[in-house]
Amino acid sequence: MSHKILIKVGVLVEDKGKLLLIKEKRWLDGTYRWNIIKGSFDPKQDRDFLATARREAKEEANASIKLKNLLNVIYLQKDNQTLIQFNYTANLLGSHFSISDTRQQKKYRSDEDIIEARLFSKKELKTMKKGVLVGKRTYISIQAWLKGKSSPLETIRIIH
Repeated sequence: MSHKILIKVGVLVEDKGKLLLIKEKRWLDGTYRWNIIKGSFDPKQDRDFLATARREAKEEANASIKLKNLLNVIYLQKDNQTLIQFNYTANLLGSHFSISDTRQQKKYRSDEDIIEARLFSKKELKTMKKGVLVGKRTYISIQAWLKGKSSPLETIRIIH
């Protein structure tokens, strides 16, 4: 059996103290839940994780962003798969976002679907129940953002 390593990149996009979340179909049960913007690092397409964050913001929420900090790194080991997720914080440029046309969204699974993008206040996020979020990684990252955690972008270096 081969071991698979997946690298995901998430970006928590801020605008005037609010956090942008997308509502997308959860692959486990097909329900729609709130999520941070995130996707897979593709070394053929992305120069580094920062490029992945910018690409995902554009693909999933038609958002242009300015990256600020590394928020956290989440490591998950399950069966023969390791997932490492690098989450960044960014500012929304121009205060414009919208869900992408589903035909233009790059999909890694045929059932991927984003139906809404919305800004949430800190008060709304603090009272949000875990069950309305896609999963634990999203919850952990939102909690870290609410606490103001971060590291400089230069914490993670990719050498070409």
